[in-house]
Amino acid sequence: MKSVATVKVKIPFNEILLETMRQYALSIQEVVDYGYNLHTSNKRELHDLTYYSIRKHTQLPSQLVISSRDVACAILKNYKTKPTVKKHMTVRYDHRSFSMKNDVVSLSSIKGRIKIPIKIPKYFDKYKDYEVRCANLFIRKKKMFLNIVVAKEVDISNDFCGNGKIVGVDFGINNTAVTSEKQFFKGIVDRLNKFQRLRTSLQSKGTKSAKRHLK
Repeated sequence: MKSVATVKVKIPFNEILLETMRQYALSIQEVVDYGYNLHTSNKRELHDLTYYSIRKHTQLPSQLVISSRDVACAILKNYKTKPTVKKHMTVRYDHRSFSMKNDVVSLSSIKGRIKIPIKIPKYFDKYKDYEVRCANLFIRKKKMFLNIVVAKEVDISNDFCGNGKIVGVDFGINNTAVTSEKQFFKGIVDRLNKFQRLRTSLQSKGTKSAKRHLK
């Protein structure tokens, strides 16, 4: 079984990466425009239509052009009206455009590879033996972050999942949770119904005590 975790790391604000994000967004918008007008979200078709044009009028390296195309295709599949991409989009990095070694990340950008020292929060020390898979570069409140995705194959043992059983939990409204062993936990609807019955009962009494509870 594969265990996957995301490590959020703050990095120094970098103008080259910021411009990379801007051009990445422009690339996404161009692919979205083509796809929307042609009523297609097919990656191969949109790659053939946009790849060389984007390489020509942006400084994005090949892998980020391909990454932006994949993002655009995903957007096209989820929108009925023509979507508008925000100015600085999250950049999706994979193993070809991102690497990490000894707490230093290497990111593809419009100016080649940029190496940035990072400080992993102590809490994430438990993931040090995990394999680094990919990363997302994004901005929040004028600060720059990386979400680094790590993964590791783990054994399904009694210690890991409790008596060798994996329990699935399905969250809902009628039932807050339902386990795979058919144990039900009452949810929002049940609590609202109970509250309404109590309120109706208090209103019907009309006593001073009932009125205080209604407040």
